[in-house]
Amino acid sequence: MQTFKYATLTTVIFLSSAAAYAGTGTGTSQISATPPALSVVEVQPYTMTLERLPGAAPTGGFSLKSWATYLAQNPEDTVQPGCLKVAGDMNKSVGITITNLSNPTAPGGAALSFSGTPKINLTTSTVDCTDAISKTSTGIGINAAPVAATTSSSGELYIAWSYRQPATASSGFMQLSAWEEGVFTGTVDLQIDYQ
Repeated sequence: MQTFKYATLTTVIFLSSAAAYAGTGTGTSQISATPPALSVVEVQPYTMTLERLPGAAPTGGFSLKSWATYLAQNPEDTVQPGCLKVAGDMNKSVGITITNLSNPTAPGGAALSFSGTPKINLTTSTVDCTDAISKTSTGIGINAAPVAATTSSSGELYIAWSYRQPATASSGFMQLSAWEEGVFTGTVDLQIDYQ
């Protein structure tokens, strides 16, 4: 789920036609001009795999920092960042803010929560998702200063995101409440200010 806001501009123009011939009247025309609404679509979702170590039988929850005890590989190595495509006016400045995160949960109720303050890696590109993902980020907190970007000459911007170091961060790493096999789903709310 993403939330977006953008400035709207409305221009009303009244045209008054002068009488060119005797007997003609006047007419008015009202024209409204507004910028295109930002179109934001998810190109690919964020994914991460928790693969149980053969023979391991976790009886409760555990920190992903201790993944080697229960998991076959560091889940960070399995991550595919999420990617959004923004389309709007050409060469326009936008500010991107992370406003909220939810804890990913599985159908049976197991949840991944954050120890400490979670951060998100967020990068942008005017080329495509692959280019955005290839860039490095230092990690952004919730309601931190907006990340500035500019749409391309065709009005496009790609935003790649991922949880920052879910199994290695000193603060903000993930903790699993209970072992459950299934798909965990959650949300990251982004606010895109269109200037």
